[in-house]
Amino acid sequence: MKTKKNTKSNPRLDSKFADIFVVLVSFVIAGVTIFLFWKNLNKTLDRDKPSIAIISYKEKSVQRKFIDRAVWDRPAQYSHVYDGDTIRTASNSEATIYFSDKSTVNVGENTMIQIFQPKAEKDISVQIAEGNVSVKTLDSKMTVKAGNASVSIEKESVLHTSKSGDDPIKIAVEKGEAAFSKIENPQDSNPADSITEPSVLKAGTVLVEGGKSSITMISPSSSEKIFNFNKDGEPVEVLFRWQSSFPETETLIFETSISRSFNQDNEKIEIKGASELKRKISSGNIFWRLYASSLGPEDVSAANGKLSVTDAPPPKLLEPGLNAEFSYINDLPAIRFSWEGNAVASNYLIELADNDSFKNPKVSRLINASSVNLSGIENGKWFWRVIPNYINAGDYPSQISETGIFYVQQAKNQETAVLAVSQNMSETAEGSKAFFSWPSVPEAKKYNLRVYTDENMSNIVLEKIVTSNYFEISKFDEAFPKSGYYWNIAALDKNEIPLAVSKPEKIKIGREEMFVRSIFPPDGYIIADSYCSDIKFTWKTNTKDEVYFQISSSQDFKKLAVDKPVSGSSAEGISLEKGEWYWRVLTKNKSGDITSEVKKINVAAPLAKPEFIGLGNKLIILPKEKNQFKWTEVPEADYYQFKITPEGVNQKAVYENLYIIGTEIEADIKSIENGSYIVSVQGFSSLKEQSGKRYGYTADHKIDLMHFKPIELISPIGGVSIKGLDAALRPSVLRWSSVEAPENSRLILIKAGEKNPVLSINNPENDFQLPPLSAGEYVWRIEGKTGKGFDISSRKDGSFKILPIPILPAADILVPKKDTILDVAFFKNNRSIKFVWTRIPEANRYLVRIYNSSKTIYSEFVPQTPTGNIELNFTKLNLLSRDLFFIEVRAQRKFEGSNIVQDGKSSAVKFKIELPQSKKVVTDETGVMYGQ
Repeated sequence: MKTKKNTKSNPRLDSKFADIFVVLVSFVIAGVTIFLFWKNLNKTLDRDKPSIAIISYKEKSVQRKFIDRAVWDRPAQYSHVYDGDTIRTASNSEATIYFSDKSTVNVGENTMIQIFQPKAEKDISVQIAEGNVSVKTLDSKMTVKAGNASVSIEKESVLHTSKSGDDPIKIAVEKGEAAFSKIENPQDSNPADSITEPSVLKAGTVLVEGGKSSITMISPSSSEKIFNFNKDGEPVEVLFRWQSSFPETETLIFETSISRSFNQDNEKIEIKGASELKRKISSGNIFWRLYASSLGPEDVSAANGKLSVTDAPPPKLLEPGLNAEFSYINDLPAIRFSWEGNAVASNYLIELADNDSFKNPKVSRLINASSVNLSGIENGKWFWRVIPNYINAGDYPSQISETGIFYVQQAKNQETAVLAVSQNMSETAEGSKAFFSWPSVPEAKKYNLRVYTDENMSNIVLEKIVTSNYFEISKFDEAFPKSGYYWNIAALDKNEIPLAVSKPEKIKIGREEMFVRSIFPPDGYIIADSYCSDIKFTWKTNTKDEVYFQISSSQDFKKLAVDKPVSGSSAEGISLEKGEWYWRVLTKNKSGDITSEVKKINVAAPLAKPEFIGLGNKLIILPKEKNQFKWTEVPEADYYQFKITPEGVNQKAVYENLYIIGTEIEADIKSIENGSYIVSVQGFSSLKEQSGKRYGYTADHKIDLMHFKPIELISPIGGVSIKGLDAALRPSVLRWSSVEAPENSRLILIKAGEKNPVLSINNPENDFQLPPLSAGEYVWRIEGKTGKGFDISSRKDGSFKILPIPILPAADILVPKKDTILDVAFFKNNRSIKFVWTRIPEANRYLVRIYNSSKTIYSEFVPQTPTGNIELNFTKLNLLSRDLFFIEVRAQRKFEGSNIVQDGKSSAVKFKIELPQSKKVVTDETGVMYGQ
């Protein structure tokens, strides 16, 4: 009998909660897995040990491998480098390693190195497997190893090394000192016993092992980076220095190009006997190579590299502007400084001082941006400048910006200023509104508005603190009875000290009683007599009656100088004599005359004339500094205007500064041409509350201004090209001039690729006739000093290029004919051989050479003939023998007074001498001679 089984599932757990639980567990497991994967993936990028340096690179093809890992990674920019790390670069890739003491290691392309610095040691050790490395030490030593060679580099030194395959290491010491040693037998059980005695390498020394000749560049390195600090982006001059083990007779070829293959903008210079060369390099990347002409650029003896020149002009100051002024009442102003920097500066140092030498500066702060706001700058004359900083600028000093000047001063009038205010009313359906407004005060943090019941401001009915420069009172007629009210405003600083306060003003409410009130000028106002007619007398009145404007010399107005009816609320064009005067406004109506308050004005004479201090009749314009002018102080003068104007009528000023606080000025007048000028200074009084603008008498001084100019090279300059024949037949003239004749001068002419100057002439004429010169690039300069010892040498070198002289055509050899045979019959009838060739008109001689397959038999110069063909009657038959010979003729032109030769193409003819072979002479037996 079968028993039926119960297969029905009956889980006790709710399926809904089970699903949630499974999903949560899955998420946790996935999260842990992702975290562990991420941690393992990035494990190669982080280390627990301390770093010894950081690395930056130009291209992304730079790799790093930790000493205990087999995996290479690509470090991020400015990643850490640890003890034992291996660094390698690919083609077109470069890296720079920065150490804590600011020492650097530049890694060239296709290079692999390993860096060591155990905890117990201070010095760095660099192991080079292959490639180019440049080391610059500062406060610590460094060791470079390659194979069995070791170089210990001293502090503050620069060294370049290169290693290629199994070839020995090349070392060039550019700066400082290094010690070279080598393990002779690395296979010994104790290699330290076979270390050679260290040899000291001084600056400018090159070490290349092996007997083969080679060229080693001392500076720049194979991947040098140079900052161009020239203001206008002019090319920077780079000195190439090398050491060559080739003989001095070997011609070296120096090439530069903007392409690695040297097929664009290629420049080639032949060098013989020199070990350095100066070239002007524009910003960008340029490739260079130096090789022996007999071996070519692909030979292992050649030196090559890449030079990167980056523009780094000095910062250009933008604000505050030159001689800007900042005034304040109580709180020192906050001043914004901004400048135009360059793309390669890492940060900027801004310096602010009260002296132009920046000794003990008040502010010296590093700024990562190109602007900053500074506060707390006290009264006085201030100088400021900006200095860019670079991560690695080599040994080139960065140029600082020009010096900016600005002034900070507290307002002379420390009394609370009077604030002009305005108020009006409007009628609306809701009632009247009162509007109050006043000008903003820069230093004010808030304003206190008060309304009084009387003009003495004894009873305050409203007081309101506001932050804006206006306020509105709605339904004014309901809030205040319709009677006379007065109001004023006080501008307060952060300490609630009044900066400016207005006079009590009556609030205009509906109907008011008749009044006449004088407004400007205020009582006791001072005006210059020349500006008197420009002053505008103003007043206010609410009457429509006739108004009279009156001026009197007495306060009681018994004697009137001016009494005239006017329309409106102003009068102008009044001319008064110097002295004290009184003015008022009078209206006449049925109820009686109404007069304004009487106010006094003082018509003053011009300010006194200043006098120049120490200014003669001639002044030398300084080439690098500013010229200083001083004068005496004028009482009541707030500022001065300084001008330099050409002598003559209706001339415009060539230099002016219209706002000078003190009694001296440093003027940059380098742009002014030589000539006679009028230097003038005049004092002025600023417009104030109680006085108008006043001017003083002008002090004029005639002076001759002369530039302190260096010697100017006139021609040839700018790399002009000169035909080779012109340079030989009609040599150029070096032309120069000088404002002040030098007491001693010297002309120097240098040819590119030659060690010594071509010419060095003392006290040359201003037009110096050159001798005939050969093809090449030339640079010339004039050195000179004045009688007072000032150096007026030419600041820029002149340059020109002499093109190669074209080659003369080949002469046709007429006699003998090609393959002529000279046999016994010929020599029986001739005791010489006659050679004839066509005449080349431009030549003045011919180089004739007779040779066979092994050597030159005869060589001689044959002079030119006036007409006809050229003949050579060769009589030295004893030099010839049975053989195949060649005669070669080359037309030449030697220029008189020089060693320059215009060469020509060669032409040659083959001829053969056939003579019978001489037989050996056989003699009879002599027998026994007499006496034997």
